[in-house]
Amino acid sequence: QDEPLLPYSINPDLVVHTPVPLDRLDAKIDTTLFNARLTSQLARRLGLYLNYRYDDRDNKTPRAAYPYIGSDAQNQKPPEDGRINLPYSYRKQTADATFTYRLQGNVRLKAGLEYSDYNREFSEVSDADEFSWLAGLKYSAFEVTSFSLDYRDSSRDVTAYIGNTPFIQSHMPGTVDEDAWENHPLLRKYNLTDRDREEFRFRADFFPVTQINTGFSMSYFKDDYDSGYFGLNDATVQAYTLDLGWYPSENIALVAYYTVEQYDSSQSSRSFNNGAAAEDPSRDWLAYGKDDVDTFNLSLTFTGLDADQGWNDFNLGFDYTVSDTTSRIQVTAVMLGTAPLPNLRNDLSSISARATLAIGEQPSIRVSLESSDLRTDDFGIDNVVPDTLANVLTLGESAANYNIILVMGSYTYRF
Repeated sequence: QDEPLLPYSINPDLVVHTPVPLDRLDAKIDTTLFNARLTSQLARRLGLYLNYRYDDRDNKTPRAAYPYIGSDAQNQKPPEDGRINLPYSYRKQTADATFTYRLQGNVRLKAGLEYSDYNREFSEVSDADEFSWLAGLKYSAFEVTSFSLDYRDSSRDVTAYIGNTPFIQSHMPGTVDEDAWENHPLLRKYNLTDRDREEFRFRADFFPVTQINTGFSMSYFKDDYDSGYFGLNDATVQAYTLDLGWYPSENIALVAYYTVEQYDSSQSSRSFNNGAAAEDPSRDWLAYGKDDVDTFNLSLTFTGLDADQGWNDFNLGFDYTVSDTTSRIQVTAVMLGTAPLPNLRNDLSSISARATLAIGEQPSIRVSLESSDLRTDDFGIDNVVPDTLANVLTLGESAANYNIILVMGSYTYRF
C-alpha cells in the first residue's frame, strides 16, 4: 500500500496540531507457506501418512502514533493520546501422523495424532499449542453398503492470557498504566483461550441397485472453554443429512439432499460503565443462543446429449436450493432487567439453469440463468436509523432483502 494518506480532517473549524505521521503507509506483508507429505506402505495392510505445514505471516508495516480526531467533530487529541497501529504477524506449524490398517472383510481402521503450534504478535496470547488424536473405522460390503465412523479429541493450551496487551502496545510508552484495560479483565476471546473439543462423524451409504444410492451422515462437536471467565463458555453443533441419487442412464443424474443443522452456545459477560461496576458480580448476564438451519437441494443434470448430431458435447443442468434459518437468543441476568429478544430469520431460495455446448474440438459456449430471493428479519438492524440510539451514530444499514436475476454467457476456446 503506497497511496498517499488522507489528512485527519478537512473540517476548518477543528484544531489539528499534528499532521498524519507518514506520507504513505508503505504497508508490506511477507508470507511463507510450506507443505510436505510422506506416504508409506509399512506393510501389506499397514499404511502411514505424515504431513507438515509451515505458515508464516510477517507484517512489516511501519508503526507510528496517530493522534486521532473523534467523529470528525472534535479537536485533535494531544500527541501523547495518539494510538499506534499494530502490524499483526503470526507463525503456525502443524504436523500430523495417521496410520491405517486393513482387516479382513473390507474393514479399515484409522488412528492418528496431530500437533500445532501458533505464535502471534501484538496479541493477548503469544503462543498456543493444540494436541489432537483421532480414530476411525470404515466398512464396505460388496459395493452395496458402506459406513464410516470417526472420532476426534483435541485440547488447546495457551500461555498466560494478558487481556490488555494490545491496549498497552497501541499507546505511547508510559502514557497508560500497566494494569489499564478496555475490555473486562475476565473476558477471554474464544479463539485465544484454552479449549477442549470432541467431534463425532458418521456416514452410511446404501446402493440397492446400480442406478440408486442413498446416504445418511451426521456430525457432532462440542467445545468447552475455561470456567470462571467471560466470553464464549461452550458451543455445540449437530448436523444431519439425508441424500439420494438416481442415475437412470449414463447421461442423466438426479441428486437431492436435506440437511438439518443445530447450533447451541452460551456466553457470559458483565455490564459496567465504571471501575466499581466492573467488580460487581450482580451485574453479570448470560446469553443462550440457538440456531436452526434447514437446507434442501435438488439437482438435475444431462450430459453428452445430442452427440449423434455432430456436437461433441451438450450439457444441461438445473439446481434448486432453499435454506431457512431461525436464531433464538435468551438473555438472563442476576440484577439487570431483561426482555425477550425477537427471533432472527433468514430465508433463502435460489434456482439456476445452465447449458454448455461444445461446437468443435476446441470452442464451446456456456449460458446460465440464476434467480435468488433472500428475506431476513434482524431486530438489530430493522428500523434502526442513524440517530435511533442515544450517543451512538449508526450507519443506517438495513437487513438484506433482495431478489436477484443473473444471466451469464461465455465463449471458451481451448488451444
